[in-house]
Formats: sequence, C-alpha cells, structure tokens
Amino acid sequence: MIPTTQACAFALVFFTAAASVSAQVPSVPEVIHLEIKGLPVAGIRALAKDNDGALWIGTENGLCRYDGLNVDVYRNIPGDSTSIPGNYVQDLVLDGAGRVWASCFGGVCVFDPHLDWRTRGPVFERKPLFSRNERFPIYEATDLHIDHEGGIWLSCVANGLAKYDATTGLFREVLELHEALPHGANSANVLGMTCDAAGMVWVVSRMSLY
Repeated sequence: MIPTTQACAFALVFFTAAASVSAQVPSVPEVIHLEIKGLPVAGIRALAKDNDGALWIGTENGLCRYDGLNVDVYRNIPGDSTSIPGNYVQDLVLDGAGRVWASCFGGVCVFDPHLDWRTRGPVFERKPLFSRNERFPIYEATDLHIDHEGGIWLSCVANGLAKYDATTGLFREVLELHEALPHGANSANVLGMTCDAAGMVWVVSRMSLY
C-alpha cells in the first residue's frame, strides 16, 4: 500500500537582519532546511505565507496549511462547492485583505481567514470564468498575479488571460489578447505572467510572448 503522506524538506532562505562588520561585505543569507511531516506525496507547485504566519503549500494532490505544528490538507470533494475546485494546485497569492487565492486545474478559489472557519471548517469560495460569452465554473487555471493597483490577473491554459471583476465575482477574459494572436491561432494557451515596474502585464504561451 502506498502511503499518502511523508516528511518533506523545504529549503527556506532567511536573510540576516544584523549589519555586516564591513560595509563592503554583504551579509550571508542563512539557509534552513525545514522538515514538514504530513504533506501529500506529490510535487509542490506554490508557497504563500498568510498574515497569521501560516504557510500555505500548493501541491499536485491538494492544498495544505502548515501552522508550525500541524498540517491540514484540503482536497476537492465532489458535490461540495465549498471545497477547492481541483487537487492539482498551480499557484497561490495573498491579496491586500489577507485572503489566500489558489489556482487549480479545476478553477480558482479564495479563502478568507477572517471568517469563522475554525469551528465550521474552511470555506473556499470558487470564482467562475467568463469567457466567449459563457460562464465556466470549471477551467484549467495556471498563474495568479496581483498588479500594483491590487488587480488580480489569471492565466488559463485554454482561455488565455483573465482579470478578476469584484463587482460580478467573475474572472473575465481579456479579449484584447485574442486580437494579438498570430493568424490562425484560436487560443493563446497562456502559461504564466508577470507585471513590471511600469505596471505592464507580460504573459507567455508555449510559443509567444505578449
């Protein structure tokens, strides 16, 4: 029988706060290997630390929360709309309100730590995608990114690029991206993104940069 959990080691880099002896000699960062028991036996895709100090770990077999002592593993539960939309977690970000956003092969969800979740259990609010005049509750979500103004961007394997609309609670497809596609291409197949110092959003597909 294959075990479902094991001890996993993380290499976390902590930069020393003390000033160096010589101004010309930079401080050497300290690398600590942290062993966390109870994680799924699966690849780790993303990390995020919330405002309470808990470490969120996105794996290929569930979303984990580590509080320094215990590991809680959250997985998709068929028929339960408050569970995460997919077990293959691709990315994690923390917004300005301290909420944890997770993108999965299955969609995007957000967890609000300010709610009373310790007694009733965590609620992962799912965020559908509006694309090509249709509303998709399930989709392949890859990267998440928060821009300088707090806007939340999402890259999708099949639907290209989307931005979160807080008024409707939907990720809306960025139609301008399709206007820039090469002739004959139907989808950008966006796999990742970043935002530069000027506020411009850069996205990359398997073959192109936009």
